[in-house]
Order: sequence, then C-alpha cells, then structure tokens
Amino acid sequence: MKIAFVIDKIRFSIPLGIGYLCAVLKKSGYEVDVFEIGKNPKKSIRTIQKFHPNIVGYTIFTGMQSKFIKFNQMLKEKLKFYAIFGGPHPTFFPQMVEVNGIDAVCIGEGERAFLNFIRLVERCKELPEKADNFWIKKNGKIFKNPVGPLITDLDNLPFPDIEIFIKKFPIFKVWKRQEMIIHRGCPYKCSYCFNHTYNEIYKKNGFIYRSRSPENICEEIEFIRKYKRYKSYLFCG
Repeated sequence: MKIAFVIDKIRFSIPLGIGYLCAVLKKSGYEVDVFEIGKNPKKSIRTIQKFHPNIVGYTIFTGMQSKFIKFNQMLKEKLKFYAIFGGPHPTFFPQMVEVNGIDAVCIGEGERAFLNFIRLVERCKELPEKADNFWIKKNGKIFKNPVGPLITDLDNLPFPDIEIFIKKFPIFKVWKRQEMIIHRGCPYKCSYCFNHTYNEIYKKNGFIYRSRSPENICEEIEFIRKYKRYKSYLFCG
C-alpha cells in the first residue's frame, strides 16, 4: 500500500508528527511520500496522482480545516483513496468526519493507531468498523471507537524520518536548526491551554506525561548527523 501525507506548506521546520508516522510506516514495509498544497493546489494534485496513493493523510490545525477539506474534495475527483484526517483539529473535533470526502479521523497519538488502521484496511480490503482512536464513516454510518493506550516507552519509537524532507524540500538543505521531541504530554491544567482537554480524552489511560531517556536522545542526535550537520538543536515537548 502507498500512503501520502499532505501538509499546507513547508516552513522552517520539519513536521515531526508526520516524520514519526513516516518512520513507523516505512519500518513496517509501506511506501510513503510527503506533499505540500503550496501556492498551486492543482499542480500538487497532479503530483499526488503520479504517486497514486491508497490512503491520504492530512495533519491539520484549527483554522486550516476548510482549506484541507476543499483540497481533499478536489483530489477525490481525480483519485480513489481513503482520506484520513489527524492532528490537533480532528482530535478535538472528530465530528468533522461527517464532512463529504472524509473517510475517517484519528484522535490523539497516531503512530500505533494509524499503523493498525492501515493493516486493517489492507486485510479487509475496505474500511474497518473498529480501530482504536478512529471515528470511521462507512456506508453512511459513523463508528466511534475509543482511544487506545498511550505509547508509554517513547524510546521504542523509530526516530522521525527527516531524510524524506531533506531530499524533497530544498529549504532543509540550508536550514541550520533541527527540532526534537523529547517529552509528550503535560501534567498541568492551564486554562489557556488545550492540554486539560487532551488529558480528558486519555483520562482512562493513566498519566500522560512521558519522557525519552537521555541515551535515546543522544542516539537521535547521532542519527540526524548522518544526514546533515546542524548548528543547534531545539528540544520540544
């Protein structure tokens, strides 16, 4: 199976969420590629057509959903595929699955959930009804599945696939800073932040704050240096 990830446009940092998904899927033998909508959506659609994906994944933030929905509907006119929406906006507004052209939305962490979803599609030759973290629209009916367990040992995840971005987008050949995710979750409940709502989604899964080991972080730095030398690293979490 081929999986395409579509983002709005490349800026100055590699989208690590998609990087992790690409790494997990490649490790399991799937073919993946990344595309940007950019300034010419019709040109982007032609490029995606050449790749001919079975599944197209969109990672979106609130405020960008209309643009991605429109692009997806345009792409659906040219290709047959399953459209999966994930990221912050679908996590907090999964009811967007009702929109024409959207086949499923992924809530919360996607590495384990998305891989499992793709395996189910591959095995069943159609959309499944049950898949952790997914709201799925099938034959006009929406199946609302609960979130599965969080990934507790972050060291077991493969490092984000930065190579796919460096080779495809020239900006990353000259950009001198690389970001790294070293923590996930947050123990606090600040009223101005989304985190208290995110914690509520995973309230049955225990404490959501997790950290990588120092050894694993150093290993990723060495992994990154195989592709490029950076002047600085930004630790995010």
